[in-house]
Amino acid sequence: MKNILIVGASEEFLSNAVLEQVFENIKVNQVTLLVHHKEQAKQFERFGKCYFREDVAQGRYEDDMLDMQNSIPLDDVVFDYMAPYVLEILNQQRRFEEYHAFQISDTLENHRIIYMRNLFFWFNLLEREKITHVFFSCLPHEGYDHIIYHLAKMKNISIRMIYNSTLPRRYYELTDYLHPEKELGEVYHKLQEDYRDTKDIPLSQEEEKIYQKWSTLEPAKMKPWYMEGDPLKRRFEIRFGTTNIWSAVYQEIGNVYVKYNYRFCAKFVFDCIRNIPKFLKVMFKTAARWIRTRGVWIRTKQLNQFYDELAQMPIEGERYIYFALHYQPEASSNPLGGYYFDQLLAVNLLARSVGEDTKIYVKVHPEQLAPLRSKDYYTDMVKIPNVRLIKTKCDTYGLIRNAEAVSSLTGTVCWEAQFFGIPAILFGHSHKNLAPLSYAVRTYEECCDAVKEIREHKKTVSEKELRIFVKAMYEQSFAGEDKDIMLPQILGAFLAN
Repeated sequence: MKNILIVGASEEFLSNAVLEQVFENIKVNQVTLLVHHKEQAKQFERFGKCYFREDVAQGRYEDDMLDMQNSIPLDDVVFDYMAPYVLEILNQQRRFEEYHAFQISDTLENHRIIYMRNLFFWFNLLEREKITHVFFSCLPHEGYDHIIYHLAKMKNISIRMIYNSTLPRRYYELTDYLHPEKELGEVYHKLQEDYRDTKDIPLSQEEEKIYQKWSTLEPAKMKPWYMEGDPLKRRFEIRFGTTNIWSAVYQEIGNVYVKYNYRFCAKFVFDCIRNIPKFLKVMFKTAARWIRTRGVWIRTKQLNQFYDELAQMPIEGERYIYFALHYQPEASSNPLGGYYFDQLLAVNLLARSVGEDTKIYVKVHPEQLAPLRSKDYYTDMVKIPNVRLIKTKCDTYGLIRNAEAVSSLTGTVCWEAQFFGIPAILFGHSHKNLAPLSYAVRTYEECCDAVKEIREHKKTVSEKELRIFVKAMYEQSFAGEDKDIMLPQILGAFLAN
């Protein structure tokens, strides 16, 4: 018997065409889906019972779905198992407090109710539907999906998930987010053995391109795609949608233009005239979004200004470890950071581990918005002895180059630093923990040991080691443009077990 729960079905990634291909080749007794967008219900309802992200994220269920008289009650077995993850889950739920499509109240009581409803509902659904497989289209990080993940683990249900790689626009498959290095480690260690007796590590054209991008040590070439242009404005648009009326209408006109192969012709003009009601609707919708989100943008600008007022420029000759803050909310810090999703804890731990002669240079992520961040967060951080906030205009790569070490939960900076020969201290669960100059720490003792090891026995890294690691990341991942080919294979293999 194979009964699968698919979390995160959407036409944008895990589409109905992908699922159709899978279920044509693999016999499944029952399919249950948690669909990302309600408007896509018709595409997925043919596969099985659908629930929707908007409802689940708000803990919104029909009365019969929370029927306590005829359901399995929750008890200490469930509560004790889930206890280590409650704080993470409640903070994951907070991402919807100012979400653009729907919002949930920011009160603790409301978050508690949402948590308990989802815990009750999904505990019973997994049991009632006799779920044998759970597949996540993304690493669970929105509260409700994190509950499903841990309940599935508690019940020994098979799990697979897809997550974005360190490599640009690539994804990989994993079974346990607490050990994301497992699958990569198998490939990495095999390649190390395969190339043990040679210095020549051949890379494909694409692999060589990304390796050269990092190995140039030139900031303009190394910086990731999300640092192009104005990162703050781009992140705001990603989270809240476009708030520029003319850009929104221009995009709609562009969609019409594509139909005529980018030719200006009478049919194109007629089609645009015919779509004027649609264009007007887009204009009003965008204007409403601008009004609704303007306060968030104002707070974001004020928060960034406050940060820069507290921040300093690096002091020449000062010994420091560079700690790069994550953008939040995001999976890279919660759940992959564990309890250190509150980065204050990691910064404090690091500051206590280095001694008075070393500073911790902390720099905010260039995309950080106001939600889930306050002025108090930064004032509390500068109260930690030896901590300096560094101004946003200060070049990240200059900070890496002159640092004794870099640190983050799971950040890209910990991989980029390897090319400068700078060691990295990571507090989270990440592929990067396997990199040659990485030190994975979770405790005060481990952090002290890492700092001591870095100072007394500083490791070096060779071009060969870095090339092997890049090759391993490519072999263990797939390109986003190939998702419609790779996802049926991954899902098929998962269900075949």
